[in-house]
Amino acid sequence: MPSPRALLVSLPVALAGAWALASGTMRVEELRREMSRIDAAGRAEGESFLKTFEGAHADKQLQHFDERRRLALEQARARRDQLLGVLGLVASALLLAGITIVGRIGAEVTRERARAERPPPGAGPGG
Repeated sequence: MPSPRALLVSLPVALAGAWALASGTMRVEELRREMSRIDAAGRAEGESFLKTFEGAHADKQLQHFDERRRLALEQARARRDQLLGVLGLVASALLLAGITIVGRIGAEVTRERARAERPPPGAGPGG
């Protein structure tokens, strides 16, 4: 069982990592849906342009490209947040393990010091 101190230190890091991972995942899914909607609209505009050769369709096609570029940048940010969330969770696990190990080492050193300071058995005050 980890010590309360180790949990107190690593729990906020784990919560922040989990939040970043969940938030990033939800944003990625939302952006994927929006990207597929824009792709369908862009394909329709492209087909209309090929049929009519009107400049308005080409302008709309360029707007769709700009919108896709914006969504791709947002998606990259969301994926970055996902990665940071995973790294936060890993860091919290390492932090928890490190604090637990350091605590065990400290307890062992304290036990050894106490054992070393005790007089050996049979070495009483009379000699």
